[in-house]
Amino acid sequence: MQPILVIAKYISFLLLGAALVFAGRAFAINPDDVVTAIPEQARLAEPPANIALLLPSGGPFAKTAAAVRDGFFAAYYQRLNKLYQPTIRLYDAGVQPAAVLAAYRQALAEGANVVIGPLDKDGVKALARSADLAVPTLTLNYTEDENIGAGNLFQFGLAPEDEARAVAERAWQDGRRQAAVLIPAGEWGTRLFNTFKARFEELGGSVVAQQTYDPASSDFATPVRTLFNISSKERRRRQDVDALFLAAFPRQARQIRPQLNFNFAGDVPVYATSHVYTGRIDKNADADVNDVQFCDMPWVLEEGQQALSRTIAQRWPQSADQFKRLYALGVDAYNLLPYLSRMRADPSERMAGETGNLSLDKGQRIRRGLVCARFVDGEPRIIAQP
Repeated sequence: MQPILVIAKYISFLLLGAALVFAGRAFAINPDDVVTAIPEQARLAEPPANIALLLPSGGPFAKTAAAVRDGFFAAYYQRLNKLYQPTIRLYDAGVQPAAVLAAYRQALAEGANVVIGPLDKDGVKALARSADLAVPTLTLNYTEDENIGAGNLFQFGLAPEDEARAVAERAWQDGRRQAAVLIPAGEWGTRLFNTFKARFEELGGSVVAQQTYDPASSDFATPVRTLFNISSKERRRRQDVDALFLAAFPRQARQIRPQLNFNFAGDVPVYATSHVYTGRIDKNADADVNDVQFCDMPWVLEEGQQALSRTIAQRWPQSADQFKRLYALGVDAYNLLPYLSRMRADPSERMAGETGNLSLDKGQRIRRGLVCARFVDGEPRIIAQP
């Protein structure tokens, strides 16, 4: 297996700064094009000299991997230290755990002192169980078993559980104490429900009702009525609920919110994960989710303040919206590298990242503190922290 060589055409496409060494070959870039928006903390960190990036070049994760890769290199190009020119090698991690392990071993043999990837859960699990982790390794997903890992393994990704925890905390800060939960049937909804419930109850709240819905259906009236014990004759709902945790994508959320209004539950504050928001402003469509609160990454909610975000949107207009959050994952994967050892040594260490305020837990999983917003006139408005 050979590293994927990034050709000069790709370099000129980015046009974001300084110089980069790909598998021993250097390509010069005009330093006047560099965006210098990296936080002051980046100046204090000692970055690695040899980086291996393990991502699939084909298969079902190819487009996802491309967005992460481009975000990673975009972050590199905007670095402040122009003298820092590490060797960065791309390796095809394939679509099978065996290919991930083979790519990892090759990266070590070729001198990598830090490895980033893989992207899929099976590959992360294979690495987590491997005895070959001789250098710090930052995966781009998480194992399902939180007892697997540590050592040189650091796990990072866009886990929806981070958002469920953030939403539970937001609801608690707003004074909500008795929540109802409406989630899609299936493993994803169950994961969000379990995380929200655990965190909300840890804070002192309680989940008093829970209901699933069919995400492929267009009938959301029935699960809403069931959840709230709606009596159409008496035109009233159960009164022991002061918050609703909703797990839904835009199509479902835009139909569920009106059903709450129609079924006498429109006064119940709704809290959701970022999945209710496409990541781009659509006032007409999102007018149906007005007043819904959700938590998302700074890259999405504060993009007007992010020079690199705007640059990526200009360079990749076809994919910047669809894969917006994955570009941010790539950006943070690069910026995190110098801080892993410091985070491990000091649990209070934080990095203000694009995917959130990043910290490291005891299992060496990166946790994301998020920004919360409320839909107002079909547009998300950031909510000030209490």
